[in-house]
Amino acid sequence: MKRKHKKTVIALTITFLVLLALYIGISFYFKSHFFFGTSINGISASNKCVEAVEENIRREIKNYVLQIDGRNHLTDVITADDIDYEFMPDGSVKQLLKKQKSFTWIVSLFRKNQSDLQVTTTFDDQKLKDKIHSLVFFKKENTTPPADALVKYNDASGKYEIIPENNGTTLDLDKFTSSVITAIESGDTYMNSDDLQCYQNPKYTSSSTELKVLADTMNQYITVTITYDFGDRYEICDKTHIQDWLEVDDSFQVTFNHEKVRAYVDSIARIYNTFGKTRDFIDHNGNIIEVTGGDYGWLIDRAAETARLIKLVQKGKNVQIEPTYSQVARSRNINDIGDSYVEIDLSLQHIWVYKNGKLIVESDCVTGNSSRGFDTPTGIYQITYKEHNATLVGENYSSDVTYWMPFYYNIGLHDAPWRNSFGGSIYKRSGSHGCVNLPPDVAEKVFATVEKGTPIVCYQSNLEEKETVCSNTDSNTKKEKTVASASVHASKKPASTSRNR
Repeated sequence: MKRKHKKTVIALTITFLVLLALYIGISFYFKSHFFFGTSINGISASNKCVEAVEENIRREIKNYVLQIDGRNHLTDVITADDIDYEFMPDGSVKQLLKKQKSFTWIVSLFRKNQSDLQVTTTFDDQKLKDKIHSLVFFKKENTTPPADALVKYNDASGKYEIIPENNGTTLDLDKFTSSVITAIESGDTYMNSDDLQCYQNPKYTSSSTELKVLADTMNQYITVTITYDFGDRYEICDKTHIQDWLEVDDSFQVTFNHEKVRAYVDSIARIYNTFGKTRDFIDHNGNIIEVTGGDYGWLIDRAAETARLIKLVQKGKNVQIEPTYSQVARSRNINDIGDSYVEIDLSLQHIWVYKNGKLIVESDCVTGNSSRGFDTPTGIYQITYKEHNATLVGENYSSDVTYWMPFYYNIGLHDAPWRNSFGGSIYKRSGSHGCVNLPPDVAEKVFATVEKGTPIVCYQSNLEEKETVCSNTDSNTKKEKTVASASVHASKKPASTSRNR
């Protein structure tokens, strides 16, 4: 019994020693080889020596391919051959093996060991640069520059809207190159240029605060309606005009195109200015005559109204206004003469004075001496001012008058107590220096009736040569239309200190 037990012990001892020797032998083996199940950078190193592992890494790197994806589903690759990409043994594999505890090899039978090792590689910088430039992403047909979002007027919606940005397909070369080098040096086999933010991007997007504020401001401006009051007519200035004036500077501030605003003001001035225009005038007999010349009429101050209009739009409120005038007339209706005026027929040497449509006084008169070239100017004017007890001073004369009512420079209406008769053809041989001479009692009534701004309609009826045409009036009754001679076209000038008589 003792002998059997002894044999068993001996057998077990021998087995143990054999196994121990085997374990120790395998341990010594794994001092120069990697454990079972070992992988380095995804490359199998199981049961391989340093040289074999380095060769595997060299072979793996030789087959290296970096796939690059970009926008618009574009893709391209960079291979190791493209850039002379190679593995350079630097002892890192050997150092990794030294860290391996060979006597624990038995554990590797039950657990895999994966190691990430930073190995040394090299590539040709110039070849990489050349390869990058040849990639599909940099071809002209695949390169679209980014475009900022912008604010634009939409005719359909009738308001300003933000047009979204266009990201484009233009790569930032420096960012892209840096990302490629990082991927290669890290051994990555895939990179997405968009995810790595390698593209040039718009500076302003549809969510930019600057654009939102800009759109709100411009939309506020185009909601403004400015109604110009021209008496019996109106002119509406709204977004159909305003949106064409708005511009944006580099700091996203709304500016106005002054030339376009001025062009709009010019357009309404051409319609509603009556200064110096030819007018149809109903004379004392009810005939429609055409009178031209003179300095009477409405005249919009275009420069002032342009500046004012811009400010009104900027205030953002609807208003009804009259334009800024540099000169005004009696009535803002189409008939801007109104129903209070003085009518002077130079051919008949007669004057009619109306107040609110009623004839107040009429009389013969004496006008400018035509034989000496002192003709009273034809056209439509207005009383500049009234003066009681004035002295009319001219070349070789000085006359005192009680009622002085100038309407064109130093020419005006006044009493002429030195005359015994008026009317007829007196003016042809003994007329005035251009003024309209009146009997004193008539001048007194005229002075009491007219006021500053009262229109003066001065014409030559030329009865012997008049041309008569039939014209329908509003009541469908026929009246004669006479073309009255009024050849003097006057421009506005400062009042003269001298006075004709």
